[in-house]
Amino acid sequence: MEEGQETGQEVQSNFTNPPTPPGVTRKKKGKTGILVIGIFLLLIAVGVGIYFIGKSRQEPEATPTPTPFIRGAETVSTPESTSTPEPVAKEKVSIEVLNGTGIAGEAGFLQGKLKTLGYSKIEAGNASNQDNEATSVVFSDKLPDSIVEEITKLLEDTYKTVKTRTSSSGSVDVSITTGMRKGATPKPSITATPTPTPKATSTASPTPTLSPSPSPTGN
Repeated sequence: MEEGQETGQEVQSNFTNPPTPPGVTRKKKGKTGILVIGIFLLLIAVGVGIYFIGKSRQEPEATPTPTPFIRGAETVSTPESTSTPEPVAKEKVSIEVLNGTGIAGEAGFLQGKLKTLGYSKIEAGNASNQDNEATSVVFSDKLPDSIVEEITKLLEDTYKTVKTRTSSSGSVDVSITTGMRKGATPKPSITATPTPTPKATSTASPTPTLSPSPSPTGN
């Protein structure tokens, strides 16, 4: 009975695991699976490497972009700031006004105009020439432009003709010799009428006449 069971088990084992023919080596299933997986992973790694190598060859190398040159965009050096001269107080500006027309009150008229602008240091007088048509003014070269422009505008608004110049020397800051105002007429000059010289007339003195003396008569 026991022999029969052993025989049955042996037959079943031979059926599930048939004997290997002579000269053929039976491969183990575990090693074959590992080998297949290793080959698969190797193929994947090779494929990935080939993909990245090909992609890097296709991408062009990045070249530096040159900065465009803009004409006129050169760096401009900032000039050094020049010191602004301090403004001159109007009350310190010395002004000389000379009447050059011979018309009374012309120097005082301009003196009043200048005072309304804030100038107070003003001297008035008469010029040596009393028949000026144009107004002349001499400015000191040390005066700021604002003073020169203000006084010049006042003169141009008041007088027919204005002549200006600057000087580095002078006893005053502004010297003005007045001319004819707009709408004014020159003062007529007085000419002396010559007195006629009387002519000398000669008067003839009478010639004396001799009267005859009586001759004596005889008694």
